[in-house]
Order: sequence, then structure tokens, then C-alpha cells
Amino acid sequence: MLIDLFKQLEKLTPSEKNTARFEKILAEISKKKNTESIGLLLPFLNDDAEVDELMFSIIHLIEMFEDRIYVKEIIKGIVKLWKKSPRWATIIHMRILNSQSTLDLYIKELNNISYEQKRIIEDLFKNLISKRPEFQQRCKRIQTMIVEKNIP
Repeated sequence: MLIDLFKQLEKLTPSEKNTARFEKILAEISKKKNTESIGLLLPFLNDDAEVDELMFSIIHLIEMFEDRIYVKEIIKGIVKLWKKSPRWATIIHMRILNSQSTLDLYIKELNNISYEQKRIIEDLFKNLISKRPEFQQRCKRIQTMIVEKNIP
């Protein structure tokens, strides 16, 4: 059962010692192909994680879902993700920005965001531009769209 797998995952610290077990549980979660996994996995992303590879394993797992569902779930979880793990929230968004088809779906989903999500997304892209100027044009496109469409 999916919830049992997440309970097992919660008991593990994403460390060198637990890498094999963590990856095995992620593989089992992946086999379930349950879209609820995206929202359940986001809280496991941690800027202080000892093993970045495990964080990337989480990202790869959530990216396996259809882009429409993936971006909807990322936006849905953005407030908590940004507060807990701004580094990994930024990495996820860099990956979204690097895929035109995913970015197009992300932009469509912005029509349905709350004020708090808007504020977080604006902060995220502002932060991303300051750290990675090569993303400025794509980030500005989203920032402009949020303002022009008067999204909450």
C-alpha cells in the first residue's frame, strides 16, 4: 500500500547509510504510478540532506508523471516546499524552465493560483534570476504574465 511505503520512508534519514533502502522504497513508490505520490514526496526534499543523489531520485520520480499533473502538483505544494526547501524548489523550477512543453503547461496552471502561491512563485523566480542570470528571460516571462493577467 502506498501510505505504508511513505511511512517506511519517513523512518529513514536520507543518508549514505540508508541510500540503498531509500532508493528501494522510492522504486516501490514508482511502481504504484499513483499521482498522489508527487504531493507526498515533496516534503522529503530537504536542503540539508546529506545525499543530494537521493533528492534527485525524488525529483526524477515525480518527473515521471504526465507534465500536466506534475506541474499542477508542484504549484499546489509550492508554498510548503519553498518554506522548507528553497534550494530544491528552485532546482525543480530550473528543470521546468528547461522544458518548453512543461513550461507551457506550468504557465497555464498559473491562472489558478492563490495570492500566497503567487507571492512564493514571484520570490522563487526573483531568487533564481539573482543566482542564475541565464534563466532571466524565461523567469521574466512568467513574472510578466502574472502581473499582466492580474493573477491574485
